[in-house]
Amino acid sequence: MTNVRLKTGLHRLESPSDADLVLEPNPATRTGAVQIVGGARVSNIGGQTRFSGTGIIAEIYKNISEVVFLEGRHIIMEKSADAIVAGGTSRHETPFVLFPKVYIQNVRVEGVRGTYDALHADVFQMDLSAHSINIDKLTADTNYQVLFMRPEPYGGRILSHIDLRRCNFRKNAIPGETGPTKLIYFGTSDAEVAAVNYKIYLTDVWAEIPAGQDPHDVIFPKHGATIGSDAISPYVWWPELGGIIQDLDGNPGRVRLGAPPGGDFVPAGSVGLNYVSPGYQDG
Repeated sequence: MTNVRLKTGLHRLESPSDADLVLEPNPATRTGAVQIVGGARVSNIGGQTRFSGTGIIAEIYKNISEVVFLEGRHIIMEKSADAIVAGGTSRHETPFVLFPKVYIQNVRVEGVRGTYDALHADVFQMDLSAHSINIDKLTADTNYQVLFMRPEPYGGRILSHIDLRRCNFRKNAIPGETGPTKLIYFGTSDAEVAAVNYKIYLTDVWAEIPAGQDPHDVIFPKHGATIGSDAISPYVWWPELGGIIQDLDGNPGRVRLGAPPGGDFVPAGSVGLNYVSPGYQDG
């Protein structure tokens, strides 16, 4: 295992596929990109980045063979760019040969901004292959896209599942700004999602949009999506995709509309500099 203290500026590291890397947070706020290429098990816990450096991705973990683990990160975007890309083989470099498990826990991403005509900025872009993508407690805002999880060939190959828990996403468009904001993008059409070979699990996932905006415009696939409501909140669900988009009990999965009753799952002061992991019993 190799421990690496991250620089405040651009930090690029290329490693053999069997290397285990522990990225240690810099005690100061970083401004540059993190570019990790290669490695078996890679973890990055704690630390804050105000991304204004070179490149169009704040953090990329590519060609990882076993596990990517991101926790306690606070990423503030001060330029148009993707925030996080993590996984194995790029969809631009097929055939897919690397399928790591990707974990994102207790992470807050602020200020992701993109445009349809220029950079399609995402909070998390599923551009790389993975065994599974597991996100528990992610708070993020964007005027363009939070989760881009379109299946191959437009995204990376997923072998097992996408598991989203305790996530809340917010549209951050400035007054008068219009554009194709997508808080959650599982696919362009219900038919495209119906053809995937993996499950999508949704547990306590929230999308907050301006009053009066049609949820079908920000949660995809829009075709086949239905608006429902229960004692907790209105929600979006897909009656014809219940075999794929589910909760952990096998019921149809839901994206709840509005803000979580208890506020952000990842408040700004709970992550970043001086973050201490609570530890985990499993995994």
